Amino acid sequence: MKTEMEYKVEFGKQVKKYLDASGLSENDLAKLLNSSIKNVTEIISGNVGLTIDKMIKIGSIFNVTYYNLANPNFPLPNFTDLDELTKDLIEKRKITGVKTKDKNHALANELNRLIKEGSLNQPNTAKNLLTHMTPSLWKRNPSEITSLLNKAPRNESIVLIRPIKGVNYYIHKDFKGKYATLSDEEILALVVPFESPDNEKYKS
Repeated sequence: MKTEMEYKVEFGKQVKKYLDASGLSENDLAKLLNSSIKNVTEIISGNVGLTIDKMIKIGSIFNVTYYNLANPNFPLPNFTDLDELTKDLIEKRKITGVKTKDKNHALANELNRLIKEGSLNQPNTAKNLLTHMTPSLWKRNPSEITSLLNKAPRNESIVLIRPIKGVNYYIHKDFKGKYATLSDEEILALVVPFESPDNEKYKS
């Protein structure tokens, strides 16, 4: 017979599986539960006991009963069957992505390297900059680079030329005058997507 701790750990693993399958983060679940990220982290790690009410609430987010959610053999729900708030959050995450903790500032360091090497001496996009970083970062969301470009100290030297077809094109301020008068088509021609056999995400 399983111990209480083993049941808590199994339930936590199931919650994590549902989050991963739906593209949601632990922070998203905390918001849906009106709880704290610390509490959700402890639930997933199996470090806290759960009341029936809390398990029911977690199950309802994914439109399954709490005992089915705890069953590793129970099929994951279809998107159309999910709670409306859950669906809205999933759609939002598809656009914004899930922020990844970067304790070593790898993304920022790579961006600084590219700026120093002149990758923004002509128009460039966040997505294209990402493909020129170390392969271990290729799965990061380009929106994270956009955020870094729009904050100090980078926004003191890197500026927006203009959006083209819904994509922002950035450049070092010292070179903006050279390219600002170009047409959209001319700017698009300058940004050649990086392709690699190992980088399927960015191959067009």
